[in-house]
Amino acid sequence: MRIRCKFCRYAEIDQSACLKKWTAYQCGNPLSEFYHALLNVDLDGVPIPSEQGITWSGCEQGKE
Repeated sequence: MRIRCKFCRYAEIDQSACLKKWTAYQCGNPLSEFYHALLNVDLDGVPIPSEQGITWSGCEQGKE
């Protein structure tokens, strides 16, 4: 079962990557393949607008 990153309790704000009008979210689950990856950027690393939020599909280690 996959928990979407948007609903996972391990998604956390990454203060070091935030921009003035954009909040960066990263995976904080050390068991996840996404650990420390930014969760609201596209495949090219471009920030996804805040109103769209986290769009990653998540992983099997996610927890609600």
